[in-house]
Parts: sequence; structure tokens; C-alpha cells
Amino acid sequence: LLIYCRDHEEVHRQAQHHRHALSWGRQPDAAVRVQGSGRQLQVTFGETTHDFVLPVQDPASIENLTHCLVLM
Repeated sequence: LLIYCRDHEEVHRQAQHHRHALSWGRQPDAAVRVQGSGRQLQVTFGETTHDFVLPVQDPASIENLTHCLVLM
């Protein structure tokens, strides 16, 4: 399974060739929608939404944690 951030266009283009890919991001066509700012994060998959308060604020750490949340 390839889990990737839909917000990165080049990664998204390459992921289209992968048989088992799951996208997440702020884009409306991401399989898992992510919204929020700063440490507040709202993750939606289908009809289910979860709210998180992250222990980090820098963009790279937020992206890393979001990959983990989507995997769970």
C-alpha cells in the first residue's frame, strides 16, 4: 500500500501508476481529507471525521504525523 500526500502534484502523478495507493491531503479528490491549521487537525475518511491536536507545529512533522494517522 502506498500512502501519499495528494497535495504534491508530482507525487500524485507518479502514484497514479501504483495499484494500491491511498491519498490524503487538502485537495477535494484526496481519499482522506485533511483540514485545519497549526496543531489542530481534522481528518475525514468517508463519513467519519476525527479531530486531533498534534504535539508539533512545523510543516514537516505535521506531514509525517499525518502519514501515521492515515495508516491507522
